[in-house]
Amino acid sequence: MQFQRKGINSYKIKGLKEEKRNNDHLVTPGNRLLSLDALRGFDMFWIVSGEGIFHGLARSVRQKYGLIQDKTTWQIAMTDQMNLFEKMLVGISNQLHHTVWNGFTFYDLIFPLFIFIAGISMPFSYAKQLSVGAEGRRNIYRALIRRTVLLIVLGMIVNGLLQWKSFDETRFASVLGRIALSCFFAAIIYLNTSLRGRIAWFVFILLGYWLALRLVPVPGFGPGILTPEGNLSAYIDRLWLPGKLHRKVYDPEGLFPLFRQ
Repeated sequence: MQFQRKGINSYKIKGLKEEKRNNDHLVTPGNRLLSLDALRGFDMFWIVSGEGIFHGLARSVRQKYGLIQDKTTWQIAMTDQMNLFEKMLVGISNQLHHTVWNGFTFYDLIFPLFIFIAGISMPFSYAKQLSVGAEGRRNIYRALIRRTVLLIVLGMIVNGLLQWKSFDETRFASVLGRIALSCFFAAIIYLNTSLRGRIAWFVFILLGYWLALRLVPVPGFGPGILTPEGNLSAYIDRLWLPGKLHRKVYDPEGLFPLFRQ
């Protein structure tokens, strides 16, 4: 009997270990994805201080050689007099400015990377609350609403809301507002759809956004015009986005691009 009981217990322990191995890929409360933490740190380095370091180093090279910096694109022209290290510093600095319109630089990837990290973090952030049932889900929705409203307001304050001049002189769109709304709608989709549903939303949003830009006519320009003033997104900003537009004819944090982010 003792041998039989020992054999049953060993079989149960072996089965539990096998089940744990099979479920190791699942997100459980308290788990952390270290690679995601590292990627978040990398992204925050460039957001908080990284660009300033390289701009300062490139500025010293620019002053040494009297280099010309374009006032529109902020790109610093190089000369053959510079050594390899100096060219690298200026090249990195040039990559840390947003592209005015066409193309992209390294710095144009920082904000999308931040949104990507926020999306990947959702299963880990919500696992504990979802594990307690309906009450946990309600807590998630309450926290989402509070955070969204707070970030939108903080974004407007960063843009000078407290230094009120007039409605037309105040920029209401902001990077913080874009983060808030993007994460809010992404969380709604994540919490209320299956994996197949999320993939369907992904395809629908990106394909729908592209088709709208290509096919919907803009008054005075027509369909498929992708210039700063002639594209559909800019037209929607001029029509419906309140306050001042950051780029006069459109806003980088405008209304329509919110759907694809």
